[in-house]
Amino acid sequence: HSTSRRQRQMCIETDLVYSSFHKLYVVTLVDRRSRYLLTGICQSRKPEEVARVMASMLDTLPKGKLRSITLDRGLEFAHHANITKIIPNAVFYFAHPHAPWERGTNENTNGLLRQYIPKDTYKVPFSPSLLASFTDKLNRRPRKCLGWKSPLELFFHKPLHFLDNPPLGKEPAPQGGTPCQTARRGRRALQGVRNLPPHPAPSGPPSVSYTHLTL
Repeated sequence: HSTSRRQRQMCIETDLVYSSFHKLYVVTLVDRRSRYLLTGICQSRKPEEVARVMASMLDTLPKGKLRSITLDRGLEFAHHANITKIIPNAVFYFAHPHAPWERGTNENTNGLLRQYIPKDTYKVPFSPSLLASFTDKLNRRPRKCLGWKSPLELFFHKPLHFLDNPPLGKEPAPQGGTPCQTARRGRRALQGVRNLPPHPAPSGPPSVSYTHLTL
């Protein structure tokens, strides 16, 4: 199956991440192939509110490209039919009970998001703008499973550029050095990616309030 082999984009996995201190829920949508993430905020788990936020997030994606959305069997997703009324090509699938591995990309991404939104959320500040910043950082983080590309690069098919990139045709010669020196250069390069300014939202992807879907 092409979805399980991650050969196609726009196959999404979805879940909610709870902030106990702020008493709100973060909706996470993750693309299975690229690991690109969209996030939104719900004040409750009421199905109608969750469906409304999900529809707003999905509506930011390229029109007609959505292939599937995989959910767990929580009651918060009971109004998924309301989303289909707004986005007709939204086809929903539900994981088997107690089978989180069937949405493994989403579960892993939620774990990464917890680095910024720990369960003891009172320890860190939180706001919609900070959530957008956290999501952008995750979408710019190079992943080993993606050949050290970032989800943002893979989803939009556009390479990220370091701030200190040389002009074309003037690339510096490869640097030598010990393994430790090479590792330090790699860490500095990775830090450069994380410190880049927010990526301008292209036509189609999520707005400030949201950050991305899952496959």
